[in-house]
This record gives sequence, structure tokens and C-alpha cells, in this order.
Amino acid sequence: MVLTDQQVRFYNTFGYLEFRQLFTVAEIAEFATAFDEAMNSTGKDVGVPGQVRRLLDAPIEHSRVTCALLDDERVTSIASALLGKDFNYAGGDGTLDAGDTSWHIDGNWGEHFAAKMIFFLDPVRRDTGCLRIVPGSHRPDHHIRAYRLDPNRSEQQFGIDPRDFPGNVPLEADPGDVIIFNHDLFHALFGGNAHRREFTINLTKKCHNQVDLMTLREYLRFNVGTRSWGSMYTSLMLETADPERLTHLEQVRDLYDQLSKAPVAL
Repeated sequence: MVLTDQQVRFYNTFGYLEFRQLFTVAEIAEFATAFDEAMNSTGKDVGVPGQVRRLLDAPIEHSRVTCALLDDERVTSIASALLGKDFNYAGGDGTLDAGDTSWHIDGNWGEHFAAKMIFFLDPVRRDTGCLRIVPGSHRPDHHIRAYRLDPNRSEQQFGIDPRDFPGNVPLEADPGDVIIFNHDLFHALFGGNAHRREFTINLTKKCHNQVDLMTLREYLRFNVGTRSWGSMYTSLMLETADPERLTHLEQVRDLYDQLSKAPVAL
């Protein structure tokens, strides 16, 4: 699988790409079984009033089937085209949730440093929890950033419900669809139910200088926190890794180990 120049240009301009039916029904069934087993055994409830939510750290790392996503040419070719062939894998999260989220970003790096790839296990539509994005809002010249707008305050500022913030696009999806987006892109979801299942893979570019390494340090502090199993990756992810997969694990693993031993923990 090779991304076209048009796809790369679209991603750089608008901050996201959609891939319809990238995985088969049979593959999604395997992913769903692995997801459900891991969520039932190690997921954590983080519900707030009016919202049911259960989270799973590093969702692809609890099964051989999903660990192998980091070896899958469909995944690696997308990541390589957008972040470089030596991209880093930096964990992810799985969710079971209902209700709304606020508009938010997953980072504010001011460059294309990190991306999130989302895998859907259930159908999602505009009013049942699909991902909504504001195209181009990762760019510093976008009006959200240029005018320091807060889409969550759109009702107070403009008389518009946040879910109707002008220019937002609902990315409806079915099992087998995959979306990747820049961490700096504004996104949210509205609606859904307690069986809305999705999992994500976080990716960063490989760091080749001290400035990028400092950014990766901040990334890990912001997005990862302390792993309950004591290291960046589960033992299964490392034990099943061939040399090619290890190229996507080593930098983040080593930096995580350094930070976790520092006086100020992650």
C-alpha cells in the first residue's frame, strides 16, 4: 500500500485521512475479541456524571493478534508516509464510552510531530459517537488558533451548540475503517452508547536531534503517564517483536525508562 501525493498533501493541509474498509470483517472480529478480553481484564472505569467511560491502556499490546498490527504493511505504510519510515510507536488507548467529549487536541507541538490512528469496532454516526474534526485546525494560521477561539464556548460566544461549531466534519465510520489525524487537530465526539468500541495507536516521528528529543519527553509526560506494568510496553509486545518492529519501539522505550527513573516521575 502506497499513499499518493494527493493523500499526503490532503493530510498536511487538513490534518487527517480516512481509509475505508482497510481491514476485513474477519480481522475486525479477531481484534474485537482481543479488545473485549483485555478491556474486561485490565480496563478501568473513569465515568463522570452523564457519561459512561471505560479505558484500556495500550490496547494493541495485550494480544499477539493486535501486537502484530505494528508489523502490518497497511499500518506501517501509512505511518511511514506521514512520519517517516523510522516512526515511533508510542502506545494508545481503547475506549468504551457514551455521551459527549469536549473539543480538544491531543498535543500542541506546532509541527507534525505526532499522529493518532483510530480503529473502529462498531458503527458510529454523526449523533452516535463518530469522530468530529475541524479540518486544518492543526495549522497555526487556522482561525481557531489565530483568534484564540474555544469551540467549547461557542454557545456563549456565538449562540451555536459546540457540536455545530462551524466547519466541523463528522467522520462517520464502520468496523474496518481507520482514521489517522495530527495530534494538534481539534476533535470531539457527541452521542454514542456504552458499547461504542474503538482503539488507537499513537505515533511520533523518530527524533534525531536534542530539540526533537525534548519534544518527545514532553509528549510522553503529556500522553503516557506511568504504566501499571512498570515499563513503556507490555512484555508480550517486546517478546513477539522482530528487528523491524523493534526499530519503532526502542527510542520511546529507552526514553520512558530514563524518565521513570528520574526524580520527577512521568
